Amino acid sequence: MSHLKIYLKMDNAAFAEGNRNYEVARILRAYADELVDAGEHVGALEANFYDLNGNYVGEASATVDDDDEDDEDDAEEGGGYY
Repeated sequence: MSHLKIYLKMDNAAFAEGNRNYEVARILRAYADELVDAGEHVGALEANFYDLNGNYVGEASATVDDDDEDDEDDAEEGGGYY
């Protein structure tokens, strides 16, 4: 089974004073845009995340298995994939 893990550390100034949700959304939108631009390039799933101040705050890591065809069949049958 393939999976994607996203880790964000939210304990610095960029996430303070009501900015937490905005900053998380900004980081994830930028990541999503990169994924769309990369098409099916698996390496694009790996990424480091930086806050507005340029500080490293997390990463995305992926494991992609070659036998995912079975998982895709499950998804088509209502296997709970969104």
